[in-house]
Amino acid sequence: SNAIGLPAAGPHAYNDVLALAEEIAREKMKVYPYCAARTVESDIVPIVEISQKTGLRIQVPGYLEAGETIKVDTRECRFVSRA
Repeated sequence: SNAIGLPAAGPHAYNDVLALAEEIAREKMKVYPYCAARTVESDIVPIVEISQKTGLRIQVPGYLEAGETIKVDTRECRFVSRA
């Protein structure tokens, strides 16, 4: 997985994340991008917009508590569930 930013942090951050997502999609890179976000609409909407503009699947991991265990698919490098 590759963190590509927090697009809700402002216009510059949004444009940077969009540019990274466009490059990943255009070059058909074998990476699994994700963005940081809180569980509020104002953080999620920019990620959805970028995903729709680029056709790129962007993961948004939920916040985890310290010491919380999760399951990860190591073949696809993606979050599966909380354990």
